[in-house]
Amino acid sequence: MNIGIYNRYWSTFGGGEKHIGMIAEVLAMDHNVELLSIERINWEELGKRLSLDLSKCSKRILQNKTCNDLSSYSKEYDVFINSTYNSFLESQAKNSIYMCFFPAELRPSYKEYLKYLIEIFRKLADILLNKVYIFLYRDQIYFKEGGIYNVEEDGRLWFGPDAIFSFNKIKYLDRIALKIWPDSYNEIQKVLVNGEEEDWKIDKSGYLIFNAKGPERRVTVRILSKKYEIKKEEEKSDGRDFGFCIDGRFAIFKSSVLKFPVFGDINRGKALNSYGTIIANSKFTSEWIEKRWFRKSILLEPSIDTNIFNYHPSIKKEKIILSVGRFFSGSHNKKHIEIIEAFIRMIKSGAIDDTWRLELVGGRHLEHKDHIDYFQTLCKLAEGYPIDIRPDLTFNELLKSYQRSQIYIHGAGWGENQNKNPERFEHFGITTCEAMECQCVSVVFDAAGQREIVINSSVGFRFRSYKQLEVHMKNLTNMESAELLKIGLNARNSLNRYSKDALSSRIKNTLKGICY
Repeated sequence: MNIGIYNRYWSTFGGGEKHIGMIAEVLAMDHNVELLSIERINWEELGKRLSLDLSKCSKRILQNKTCNDLSSYSKEYDVFINSTYNSFLESQAKNSIYMCFFPAELRPSYKEYLKYLIEIFRKLADILLNKVYIFLYRDQIYFKEGGIYNVEEDGRLWFGPDAIFSFNKIKYLDRIALKIWPDSYNEIQKVLVNGEEEDWKIDKSGYLIFNAKGPERRVTVRILSKKYEIKKEEEKSDGRDFGFCIDGRFAIFKSSVLKFPVFGDINRGKALNSYGTIIANSKFTSEWIEKRWFRKSILLEPSIDTNIFNYHPSIKKEKIILSVGRFFSGSHNKKHIEIIEAFIRMIKSGAIDDTWRLELVGGRHLEHKDHIDYFQTLCKLAEGYPIDIRPDLTFNELLKSYQRSQIYIHGAGWGENQNKNPERFEHFGITTCEAMECQCVSVVFDAAGQREIVINSSVGFRFRSYKQLEVHMKNLTNMESAELLKIGLNARNSLNRYSKDALSSRIKNTLKGICY
């Protein structure tokens, strides 16, 4: 049987990629499995970082394709598995499975509607104040070359360093406005309109403004930018040459017609209905699938390789409080700032003595400026304190960090509203499981998927406020190592249900009648 597995974010090396990678590893024992990506992936590095053996899987790169583009490719497989968050790819395979790490909204939220309204009124105000612009969006660009890439899932539209595009100008409107993606890299050097160089500026609202005067209806624009240079060997490139990025989220004016998403995206529901089976990674995710998508799902929780993640008596436990999670800003980030600030506060108050160290481990996101700034902020906060920030570790280095540490802390969801923003919580918590397998005592934020792992105080502790966190940390850091190891052993024994040894049978039961 030919099985295609699509994940848009292989290069992030995250928990979701680990989960679907383990599923692919098992399926490849009995079937022809092909892994689909939209960029070049260092599969060897991914295997090492996530401890996966994907050697039996073939790989297929569909460079820079959108989910809509990939729909036609799905019909080539007997079974197509989509494991991409916020992807509404309509599958055309005989059997289609959605591996859901958390369900995205089927239609825009009230906040998104509000953003649309604000954008409309702002643009109308511009016109009334004689700031007469043509607000140009990707919908209106019908001729392009020189590196204008397909729009990304979140609305980013990257231009290459030498980008040429064309559009039809509305009569009497000569000012062009392109919305630059907030905080994105852009080093624009020159703008040419119909071959003539024009003055340009980026205004306070983040619009690239230039003139397109003249009687011609067809306008051809060429924008030259300084190419974004990869500065460090560890930074990743997906093969594209970047110049600047525009914001395609609010395509409100389209060929001068007002566009407003009153009914949401009808195609999302249609795409979702193309999947006969939905698999959830936790009970928390399953509950939200039913709330948002009105669909039942099958529970297939991630597995932990207990032969690898374990307590090793030859590796001495040290006074280390560990936190593992990718370094990125916004969305469901791992609350590194809050953890650092809490640790510093406890050190200063004497709740924790300064012989303990906080260690933050995770892969960096370097594709956008806000993620880079976030990591730099963490480094500045940590200066002068017993805090080690260790990015992009190899798998063996990560394993040693788990084995050396006595306490594990996880803060995803801290300070968030679960009913309003459930995406910002830990939907499962695979790193917590890995830490517990290495007999670390876990202290996790008391919500969502973490509650399914740290089930009671005999295996770990949960907190909802700084005060609760301080009490747990004070008690744990004053315990003898033997007491911590005893709690850690209970934690390890509680995770037998997630053992990798049982993964094959769990997958076969889950996919019975589809793949088996």
